[in-house]
Amino acid sequence: RDLRLTALSPAAEQAFGKSAAVLAGENFPHLLQLYAAAPGHDPVGPMMRAHRAIRDLIIELSPGDGWPARRWRIRAQPRFSFPDGRFLGYEGTARDVDRLTRSARESSPTEVLDRMVLAAERLAARVEDPALEDYARSLADLARSLKQAVLDEGAGSSSIARWPLSDLDGENEN
Repeated sequence: RDLRLTALSPAAEQAFGKSAAVLAGENFPHLLQLYAAAPGHDPVGPMMRAHRAIRDLIIELSPGDGWPARRWRIRAQPRFSFPDGRFLGYEGTARDVDRLTRSARESSPTEVLDRMVLAAERLAARVEDPALEDYARSLADLARSLKQAVLDEGAGSSSIARWPLSDLDGENEN
């Protein structure tokens, strides 16, 4: 209720440069100000005190000790008790935007297609709608086929059929 951290992921250690045990119990908006790359503006504190949802807020933190400043995307939802509506606190996530964008830039096409297959398979396993499950499985199959085509192309034996454009319009029939 007083915006203190109660549970943290290992990523919190990377964000603040301190162990989760040390960070537990700290006031979250205060920590953000303490480790802000450019202290001063506090977008999180007022939102949390008003019990408003935080959606895709990008903040830059500098954990010190020689670590570079990194951008983090914060998402958090206020939680209330039912049926009395008493504010319980926040539940949310923080993602390292710099790591996500760097890994996306450094990913090979086959790695991207592998992630697409995995995401489609997860979706297919979670949905109850047969049409959506079929759609997800089709996406997984398509990504697998594209990956194989990329691998074949790299090996010099393309599985993608190629014809001269003039053959496709029927002009060069034998």
